[in-house]
Amino acid sequence: NVVDSCKGNLVLDPFMGSGTTAAAAKLRGKNYCGIERSEQYLRLAQERMEHIGKFNEDLNWRKKPANQKTLF
Repeated sequence: NVVDSCKGNLVLDPFMGSGTTAAAAKLRGKNYCGIERSEQYLRLAQERMEHIGKFNEDLNWRKKPANQKTLF
């Protein structure tokens, strides 16, 4: 598993999306570099990483809009 390598290693994610790999790296003490073209996804990743920096966890980092329905 990439993020389970030695602490402090660098994890590169060339298609960052919402930052799932960066989040896992940060929570495991790794450095990370994410590349993303989409400004929308970049904002999501930034929001996610700020949440992890503040709360040291990746749960509930994105609030659902009030009108969003869930499947279950």
